[in-house]
Amino acid sequence: MAILEAGSNDAAAALVDIEGGRLSVNEFAVRLADTVVGQVELLRRKGFVRIYVVNMPPLHYTPIVKLKRREEMARSLVHAYNKLLETKARDFGVIDLTRFVESAIRPAVTKALKITDTQSFCMTGDSWLRLFDDQLSVVKIFKYLVTGYSGAAACDDPGSMFFFDPIHPSHQVHRLFGYGVFHQLMMARNTASPFVFSEEILIAIINQHRLHERTSTS
Repeated sequence: MAILEAGSNDAAAALVDIEGGRLSVNEFAVRLADTVVGQVELLRRKGFVRIYVVNMPPLHYTPIVKLKRREEMARSLVHAYNKLLETKARDFGVIDLTRFVESAIRPAVTKALKITDTQSFCMTGDSWLRLFDDQLSVVKIFKYLVTGYSGAAACDDPGSMFFFDPIHPSHQVHRLFGYGVFHQLMMARNTASPFVFSEEILIAIINQHRLHERTSTS
């Protein structure tokens, strides 16, 4: 089995070019969807039978998209790509990251997970914000992640935040998503009924796996 997740950072980068008129929403969506389908085919040639692709999260919730006032553009891009991905999902399943985030960020779920902040982010310093200025590139993001930045530091309580940096969720949200995907895959083995992320399901997962109990990294 293989799970493929791709495109979220690329989409955040693409918003700069879309805003500047150098790229259209449809062009990006088609390019990314074709790339993902090509990667699925490569996995099949390697012998993988069960393949799942994670769709794009709702980027309009992220602090950086809100700060740059690109919410509507992000909504259009995510909708276009996810809709296109669904039409191509003949030989692979789709894990609905959009529905997960929309459910996970709701007050009932964040309260159960003991998250108190869904608006700001944990990583301090302004270097992250400069990454999302004009001519942003994935290479630029990767260079930042590899080299780090001396002016950046984590907040005192990352586990209380929904976002760790301007675009990525905190470890608490990642853990919940991991357990959620596990439940989806187990359900797919035992029934043909579709698995749909919801507030109720996520709260049940939090309670079952005691995800409200902070780890040593919190």
